[in-house]
Amino acid sequence: MANHVVNIITIRFSSDKRDTVNNIIHTLREKEFIHSLYENGEDTYSWYSENVGAKWARLNDEPECDDTEAYINIESAWSEVTGFVKHLCSLIGECEISHSYMDEMPNFGGTRRYVNGEMVAENHIDDMWSVIEKESNRLIAEQNLSFDSEYDLNDWRWDWMWDFAYEQAELNE
Repeated sequence: MANHVVNIITIRFSSDKRDTVNNIIHTLREKEFIHSLYENGEDTYSWYSENVGAKWARLNDEPECDDTEAYINIESAWSEVTGFVKHLCSLIGECEISHSYMDEMPNFGGTRRYVNGEMVAENHIDDMWSVIEKESNRLIAEQNLSFDSEYDLNDWRWDWMWDFAYEQAELNE
């Protein structure tokens, strides 16, 4: 079962959307609650599940914004915050949003790209562990690696797998 999920949301926008995006970022910084961006947002399990896509979600870092890009880092429970990303699309209108997400174990991960509210690209890996195990076994054989114990093997795999998992979750365009 998935636990915490890291969601990295990058918003690219034109100068005519700058005020809209700045207001979103300002609201998130000031209120610190994702549901504050919704007209009738509630801080409840059922509301978050239905509207955000996860049973809870919170800012992981303070959102950032410059003239043409904004960054939001959200930690959520059990699933990615697809509903929240779609809500951002509806608030902003014309923009490009990239949403990368990775489960902490990592059981699953992926990236979706939206242009003007429409998803135009997706790479979702439902069983990241199978991909990691297959590639790590290939590397072990190819590089003739050996480990003194199962613990050492798992320690090596845990250190190695993160860059690989994030690379696998990227869009292949």
